[in-house]
Amino acid sequence: ALGWRPLEAEARRRLAGLQSKRGDYEDARATGRQAYLDAVGSGHELEALDSAMFLTALVGEHLAEPKQASYWGALASEHVERLGLRGTVREAMVLNGIGAAHGRAGEFAEALEVHARARAIFTEVLGAEHLFVANSINNRGSALWEQGEFEGALASFRDAQAIRVRVLGAQHPAVATSHNNIGVIYWEQGDYAGALREFRACVELRTAALGPRHPDVGAAHNNVGAVLATSGSYAEALGEFRQALDIQEATVGVEHPDVAGTLTNMASMLRHDGQADEALAMHERALAIWEEAYGLEHPNIALALNNIAIIQDLQGKFEESLATHERALAIREAKLGPDHPDVAQSLGNIASQLSELGRYEEALAAHERALAIREAKFGAEHPDVGTSLTNIGVYLRRRGRYDEAMDYQRRALAIYE
Repeated sequence: ALGWRPLEAEARRRLAGLQSKRGDYEDARATGRQAYLDAVGSGHELEALDSAMFLTALVGEHLAEPKQASYWGALASEHVERLGLRGTVREAMVLNGIGAAHGRAGEFAEALEVHARARAIFTEVLGAEHLFVANSINNRGSALWEQGEFEGALASFRDAQAIRVRVLGAQHPAVATSHNNIGVIYWEQGDYAGALREFRACVELRTAALGPRHPDVGAAHNNVGAVLATSGSYAEALGEFRQALDIQEATVGVEHPDVAGTLTNMASMLRHDGQADEALAMHERALAIWEEAYGLEHPNIALALNNIAIIQDLQGKFEESLATHERALAIREAKLGPDHPDVAQSLGNIASQLSELGRYEEALAAHERALAIREAKFGAEHPDVGTSLTNIGVYLRRRGRYDEAMDYQRRALAIYE
């Protein structure tokens, strides 16, 4: 033993950092917590701050526990105050962790505000080309993406990537993260070829830098599978999901929120293959994981409910499906705002259930609202706009309004061609 607790605390924190880089997040949490206790017990407040700051980022980003991350962030902020470190790099790093916790909790407006404060401090102290500035720009992009502001998110992700490439080189894992984030936006915008290119670049860089069994590699395989599924390559997509799930369950554990994301994607493949009961069980497992991690009002809860409602529809349980979709819509409107693309998705699904139940005018109103949201967010040529146009055309045809239906179907066909 070293025999001097302040030095032991610092050594433990550094060990925790190595454990985190290796993907051993629970070990890193235990080591980091002991480092914090050693620092507090020995009166080494600066080390206590650094340990709390590390735990804020670890617990929020990798372990996906926003309440615990907020707890550590509050402790770190108290140490910043007592040490007189307002306006310093350490305060900005604490703010980054707190902002990430807000994002994980679905509090995106709060995340944007905190990340903006962190970026201002980093830029003032370190200059505009520092990696910490790039990280803050990237965090801003993540919050904008969650709010459906895809153009702003894409610009932020590209700006962060440019700094990272200049400072770290094009093969660094941080650059891989930028490839991943840019791919997410391409996917949201309907550019599936661009998304697949970025996701595969992320897999390649992360595998080379971190090894094939790292949790971040698992997450990258999951994203590759998702875009393959969207493009209709279901068998290839299922292989990517299985690889992702194998890595994630072995590294972060079976109850981690990222596992729920992969289960969700695998369930969608099973549904397409006609295995509705198996798909429903996976969606319900994902819902349970997310409820335990995030509570009942998080956007991911809405995603799980949306998927469960789709299975209920396939089973002919139209009233249950409608109620589940309406619960998902309420969460999305409350957490994401009334004009978010996910709200449009819920509206389209609700419209389908209303049609099945003979409530045709309500169904048309929901489809038209979904179309308006999608056109405002994506422009007139996005595939999701085509989906809304098709849905309205089908409704109008069923109601005998053939000329109007033809206009909508022609507009949809122009998009798909």
